[in-house]
Amino acid sequence: HEAMDGSGYPHGLVGDAIPQMAMILAVADAFDAMTSNRSYRSGMPVTKAEEILRSGSGKQWNADVVNAYFAARTDIVNISLQWQDHLRRLLDWKSNPSDNSGAHSASWMTDQQWMPMPGALTN
Repeated sequence: HEAMDGSGYPHGLVGDAIPQMAMILAVADAFDAMTSNRSYRSGMPVTKAEEILRSGSGKQWNADVVNAYFAARTDIVNISLQWQDHLRRLLDWKSNPSDNSGAHSASWMTDQQWMPMPGALTN
């Protein structure tokens, strides 16, 4: 939750004093938080979240990381939507595991979709 301009927390770090991974995760977390449905509100449209990322670029979020988001935008949005659907299905199954209709079994996801990203399991 550190911000490029030092207004974040917990340490009020400024600019390059913020670890690169924290800068990347800040943009990813913000995008997810803005576009995901919560129990108390619906997620906002991707275009609105992107307006917010643009307006906070260089202030709240690292401009290079925001630019990288937009360079990979199509893939990020597609992956986000795919996994939100899978998470929704998993949560539906967890809330009603006694449903024996088969609709809640692990068969809704193919083996291909369960494969980790290349290099994800290497040290």
